[in-house]
Amino acid sequence: ATSGARHKRRKGNYGADSSAAHDSEWQSYMSSPVENKADDSNNQVTVRMLCENKAIGGIIGKAGATVNSIRAESGAVIEISRVLPGVRERFMRERVIRVQGIVSRVSAAVCLIACKIVEIERAKQGVTDPQAVPQLTIVILVPSVQVGFLIGRAGATICDIRDQSGAVLRVSTEMLEGSTEKTLTITGEPEKVSLAVPL
Repeated sequence: ATSGARHKRRKGNYGADSSAAHDSEWQSYMSSPVENKADDSNNQVTVRMLCENKAIGGIIGKAGATVNSIRAESGAVIEISRVLPGVRERFMRERVIRVQGIVSRVSAAVCLIACKIVEIERAKQGVTDPQAVPQLTIVILVPSVQVGFLIGRAGATICDIRDQSGAVLRVSTEMLEGSTEKTLTITGEPEKVSLAVPL
């Protein structure tokens, strides 16, 4: 009993970026590459998360200012998938944000991105109470071959992550359309989500 409710398959190209078209399908909003210490080199991770297309502009910011700020604060490399050729942007529901770096940097970047999305939504809804604790929701792409490792025997691993972080985790039951990946949805307060990502 480790996966969430049955998900409808999302449409779109979410496949891993192993093709030669990588450079044309991804755009990087960075002023310079991240410099990692030698003892961190073996701890590099990549997280690929889904984001609604309508929020991408707010995450990028004017001339890339917002995403560059997130990069500078977290130290992670952040890339955002381009709108696919021949697909009108307003009809493409989601895009992929790829975050790379050592675990602590990736975790910080993912949480900052999620907080920015909440900020955008709160502004649209007219929520101004600074005391209101935001609930974050992030959707991470997980190769189907790794889902068993994530869940663990009889759900032990994912339950342990839930217990340690306090966040709610749900794994989709079906792969995304045209992909070999499933989704991991993490929901909770910022601190809880931040704890769950590196676990």
